[in-house]
Order: sequence, then structure tokens, then C-alpha cells
Amino acid sequence: MPHVLVPYDLNSIFVVSKKATTSAGTSADFDSGRSAIGTGPFRLVSFKRGDRVELARNDAWWGPKPAADKVVFRMVSNDAARIAALLSGDVDAIENVPTADVARIAADARFSIERQTSWRTLFWHMDQYRDTTPYATDRAGKPLAKNPFRDARVRLAISKAINRDAIVSRVMEGLAVPASNLVSPGIFGYDADLKVEAYDPAGAKKLLAEAGYPDGFSLTLHAPNNRYVNDARIAETVAALLSRIGIATKVETQPWASYLPHARAGEYTMSLVGWGSSLGDNTIKNHLGTVDEKKGYGAWNFGRSSNPEVDRQLDRDFTLFDDRAREAAARTVAALALKDNAVIPLHHEVVTWAMRKGWSYPGRVDQFTFAWQFTRSP
Repeated sequence: MPHVLVPYDLNSIFVVSKKATTSAGTSADFDSGRSAIGTGPFRLVSFKRGDRVELARNDAWWGPKPAADKVVFRMVSNDAARIAALLSGDVDAIENVPTADVARIAADARFSIERQTSWRTLFWHMDQYRDTTPYATDRAGKPLAKNPFRDARVRLAISKAINRDAIVSRVMEGLAVPASNLVSPGIFGYDADLKVEAYDPAGAKKLLAEAGYPDGFSLTLHAPNNRYVNDARIAETVAALLSRIGIATKVETQPWASYLPHARAGEYTMSLVGWGSSLGDNTIKNHLGTVDEKKGYGAWNFGRSSNPEVDRQLDRDFTLFDDRAREAAARTVAALALKDNAVIPLHHEVVTWAMRKGWSYPGRVDQFTFAWQFTRSP
């Protein structure tokens, strides 16, 4: 989540973020006169909740010394304000550059941009546990006799109706990669044999007709509007694409804090979520394992899909200690879990950092911004 670094002097760096995560405690403010536990390359100087975190280089650190002797992380939630701070020289670097500003920043000789395909994948959950579902009706607004999302043909139709390339190029402005998996390429358990569903509106209409919906139906999509890059616009674009195949679709979005409790409770018919993980099988367990609190399966299974064979394979997978065997098993369970479109993958986010010349930062798949990884550049 975006940070900004603000310069103290030539050997300091100031980073800006929308939010900051720190172990400084739960008090509203922190200063170096209070206790903080840590033995890393920086020591905590001060923490002001919702405003900034200040760090100073720990010269007693046993490892390589960071390039900066001071670092300030400022929290700036407004995209335009973060860009303005970078352009004006108030800060040295920002993370999560707004997609609309990437080309402009990249063309400015004063700055450089680092890009990295992140571990965060966006996908849609669909209600598969109720006989009828609250946010799907006939074209006249009357309840449907049965839940269309329990039919694999309907789920496949929706996947075929989504033009992922158009979302990547137009909504995300190139800062995403179309997805076929729930984890990104390079992540443990990613299955390269799973192919991105091709955009096929004619095929989608045919599947709807075969499933008993030749005239389509009406649907409300639910999505957050402040959690993922361009999340509300993504939902609106998918709604327009579904409307083209006869599913008259509207969108309701909410801030993440309001949206998440309802989505996790399975209240929505079709809901958007993003997930980042270093383990593919763990992602399947959370999103496509049958809900089971004792086993820890299905904690994020918003659609309450259930495939007993997926559960059995996960049970076996988590007993394997050989990395190669476990990864092969993770790929197998991913292919099985996604075979019938229990969820619909959209894309993997590409995360960005912009910084003024003189600094560089290695793009991280996990999207984190670590002060000690900023280095001087020629």
C-alpha cells in the first residue's frame, strides 16, 4: 500500500504509502524514548499513527549497512497527492503508482520506475451453496427458480464473457497480467498448463442457452472500491461485458472495511477478491477448500464451493515434506479445483515504485517496501 519517502538530506530517503504496517505498538504516537524491540538495519525513531514512521540507520547492525542514514515513511492515501509530492521533490519515492500516471512518470528524466508482477491475483467468487441466490433474478426482477451459479455451464459462460486482455490494456493500462491460476507465475504451485480463458462471447451465449437461460438473467456484482488497483472500474467493466451476453448486470461497491464482512459471510452472489500468497496449495485451501473451521479449510471461500476430491488431495498434499513432490501435488490440486470454474481468475497485478534519480529499489513480488533495500544508483 503506497508509501512516500521524504528527503532530510543527501543521505536520507522519504517514502510515501497509503497505509503503513509497523510493530511500534498500538498507541497513537511513539518516540524513541519508549521501548521498541528490534535488531534490524534500522531503529525506530518515531511513529505517528496515520501520518508517518521515522527510522534511523542502526550502525550496530551486523549485516550490510543501508544506503540511507534516515528514512521517513509518510502515509498519503490520495493518489493525486502522492504523485504531486513526487513531482515537486517533496518525496524521493512512492509505491503503487496510479496506472494513469505511469507513462508520464516513466517519460520524465528526473525519475525511474520499477515494475514487478506481484503475487496478488484478482478473481470472482460465485454463490454455489444456495438453491436460490439473492442477487440474481429474471429480466423482470423476479427471483429465479434456481441458483444459476450452481451450473458449471453458467460459470464457464461468465468466464468466456470476460475480456481479460481488454481489462489489462484499458482498465489497468498494462499493469496486470491475465490470469488462469490463483497464484502468479513463479509462485510455488503455479500450473503453467492452465490456460487463460479466451474471450468468446458467442460461446458464452451458447452455454447460457444450454443451461436454460437463452434470454439471460439479471445480476448484481459486489466489489470493494478502495482495496485493489482500479477495483471499482474492474467491476464496472466486467458488468458491461456480462451485459453483452444477456446478463443484465449492475454493480454495487463499498469500502473494504464494509465490504469484507458481507462477502466473507457469503451474502453476495458474485464478489471480487484479491489474494497474495507464496503457496499455491494454501491459496486453494483458503478459497476452494470446503468450509471446515476445524481443518482451517475455506476461510475465504465466499461462494461456499465444495469438491470432496479437492479436499482429499489437499489433505494428502499437506503431509508431503519433499518440496518437489508437494509442488507437483499443488499443481494437481489447482488444476482440479479450477476445472469447473469454482472461481473465475481475472489478472495478476503488476506493482510499481517510482523514485527520483539517484535511488533504486528492487521490485518485490510480495509488494512490500523495505527501507533497507533502497540503494544508491548512478
